Amino acid sequence: MTTPTWSDSGQGDLLELVAQGSATGTADAEWDLYVAALRDEAIVGAGRIDPNGLRRRVRGRVAPKRLGAFVSRAVARDLIAVTSEWTESDDTEGRNAGRPCRVYAARRDLWRGAA
Repeated sequence: MTTPTWSDSGQGDLLELVAQGSATGTADAEWDLYVAALRDEAIVGAGRIDPNGLRRRVRGRVAPKRLGAFVSRAVARDLIAVTSEWTESDDTEGRNAGRPCRVYAARRDLWRGAA
């Protein structure tokens, strides 16, 4: 009996797989919208990404279950960086109002348009 060997599929981690979505390309279009919203929020906030403003920009345009995966992807691609700053969510529609949410900082690649 041979011992099975494991190898990396090259597909990334679970959050990256969720962010990729289906083969229909829907996730790709949503990712483009998300990056544009990040860029817009960075411009308004002088490099500060307010999660409340970002959520308003993507509501109804990006699947709610994909948002966490997109945040992870944006951090991994060095578009945004984690800060020590937190704010309180005002998201009553998503039932997150009052919960703490992290503020992010835009990285240089976001400003240059790389995604």
